[in-house]
Parts: sequence; structure tokens; C-alpha cells
Amino acid sequence: MSKSRVLGNLVSGAGVIEASELDPNLALGGPSGTDSIVRTNASTITEAITIPANNNGATIGPVTIDTGGSVTINGSWSIT
Repeated sequence: MSKSRVLGNLVSGAGVIEASELDPNLALGGPSGTDSIVRTNASTITEAITIPANNNGATIGPVTIDTGGSVTINGSWSIT
């Protein structure tokens, strides 16, 4: 599977990320705690990511873009 993906292409018409589009080797963040109050995300980008026009991306930092990784921003990306 290619490591390059457009974020908008991962989401079905119902707004759900299709399991077939996910890389099983990719460390994904998710809810933590009983009430899912805290969300986690990885801190290193190792693949090519594109944020399409009219889309928003958010990352809780710090974040590092590793060799071979990239982020193309056609929409907006907030790092907090």
C-alpha cells in the first residue's frame, strides 16, 4: 500500500474512514480515558499527507516531519 494519501479520499460519503484505506503499520491516535476526553496523535510524520482545499487538519504538537515525509497544505492545518 502506498504511504501517500489524500485525507479526503480516506473518508466515505457517510463521513467514515474506510478500514481498507488504513495502513495497519500506521500508529494512529485515538481516545484515551474512560470518557474519551483526551485524544492522542503520533508526533512524527513519515508519509506524504495532503490536506485538500476546503478541508481542515489539526495536530497537537510538537510534530516532526521525518525524512521521506511531507505535508501539502491546500486547505488549512492548525498545530497547537
